[in-house]
Amino acid sequence: MRSDSPSGWSLDCSRVIHWLRAARTAVSPSMMVKCFFFRHAEGGRTHRVEGGPIEILHDLVRVALPRQILLSKSVFDNARQILHISDLESHDSVTWLNHGAFRFKGRADQLEICEVGEVGAGALRPPPDTSEAWRCITPDDIPVLGWRPGLDQEIPSLPGWTLVEKLGEGGFGEVWRGKNGIDGEIRVFKFCFRADRARSLIREANLFRHLRQAVGNHPNIVQIYDVYVDEPPYFISMENVPGQNLSAWAKDHLDTLPLESRLEMVASIADALQVAHDAGIIHRDVKPTNILVVEDPDNPERYWVKLSDFGIGQINQPQFLLAEPVPGYTDTLTHTELATLSGSRFYMAPELLMNHHASIRSDIYSLGVILFQMIRGDLRQPLTVDWRRDIHDPLTAEDIDHCTAGNPHCVTQALRNWQET
Repeated sequence: MRSDSPSGWSLDCSRVIHWLRAARTAVSPSMMVKCFFFRHAEGGRTHRVEGGPIEILHDLVRVALPRQILLSKSVFDNARQILHISDLESHDSVTWLNHGAFRFKGRADQLEICEVGEVGAGALRPPPDTSEAWRCITPDDIPVLGWRPGLDQEIPSLPGWTLVEKLGEGGFGEVWRGKNGIDGEIRVFKFCFRADRARSLIREANLFRHLRQAVGNHPNIVQIYDVYVDEPPYFISMENVPGQNLSAWAKDHLDTLPLESRLEMVASIADALQVAHDAGIIHRDVKPTNILVVEDPDNPERYWVKLSDFGIGQINQPQFLLAEPVPGYTDTLTHTELATLSGSRFYMAPELLMNHHASIRSDIYSLGVILFQMIRGDLRQPLTVDWRRDIHDPLTAEDIDHCTAGNPHCVTQALRNWQET
């Protein structure tokens, strides 16, 4: 059930919705096969679907209820970020649901089954278990299954907010941009669709609340407005930052940016970390993809940076824990959290790699690696044992050495000194 493009599949889904609305009758497996047996390619030609896709199709047909449109997860994920409600002939409410993994008799692997349908017309519930196929989920999975975000969808527990763009996804779930239909305000929403990551979502929101109470809103830290964990879907609403993360931004801008401006950007992140550390918070995942870059509207050659994603942060000072005794704030990284940090190992301090307790020095180590890369003009460059041969200024080399050696003293002031020289 693959297509040459996500938009092609989204249009196919649209046609099926129209067909089901017109039929209003039970759908036989043979009718469903005829509906999905071809895919559209460029130039208006049609091609038979054979092999794996048709096998998935037959499995879906085996469990589908009347008036139910089931999709494999890959098709489902592509379609819901492409298909607008306005693409449909009617503007009735369409919802996207993930029903979780199913085991099929005679099939070696599990199949994650999803559904799209109109509210009041589609089945909109998991297919029932049979001797041929049955649902394979745990009680912990249930709260994070079901509703999934899609274009033009209203967030269930936040009336008036409509999703307008998918920004990304990760081990925790998905990030979308949403718009308030009354005043036009734009916010970013981070949805959690993994039971083992819900704790990180709550922790990020609580850490930010603690930080805001301690120092107020900081211009170099992405604001979190609220957390919604009373009922699914679980999510946090955040400040909309109209820019790219540092990793993506650097590909087109870093090599032409003057050294002074690069140092200013790193110094801003150092300021944000200093504020967090003074409030007793360790970030534990400082890396370019967690740093957002925004162009200064008054000066196109100047950029602002904001530190984001405190999802695995922790509190390291006992006096703050006494004021807010929430479990998990002093833990070492869990196996799940370590597994999701595979792309962060460039920036992880040695003690974190060994799963020892983090400290302020852990964040400073990460900052030192970023500083080295920014000076080199290449965020792909690892900090190897021979890094000094690429840094010709002895004072700069000394300060990088302090950062990566875990020396917490005067890092911010050292960066400020480089800007002044």
